[in-house]
Amino acid sequence: MAAYVCKYCAKRTSRTLSGFCSRSPNKNHELIVEQSGYTCKYCGKKSKEPFFGPCKTSPHKNHEMVG
Repeated sequence: MAAYVCKYCAKRTSRTLSGFCSRSPNKNHELIVEQSGYTCKYCGKKSKEPFFGPCKTSPHKNHEMVG
């Protein structure tokens, strides 16, 4: 079974359903398949966690981590 993680708040789940996420620009979890490393699609910052945080180049001012 695949593991999913929200790219804005790092909530982990085994279900593909999303729910409310206060850190997401659209206020819903945006789940991606959990991986060993992530990169912000706006600034290129690399991380082992799909955390949210400030990003000066993002239009919504938070990192948007992708695999």
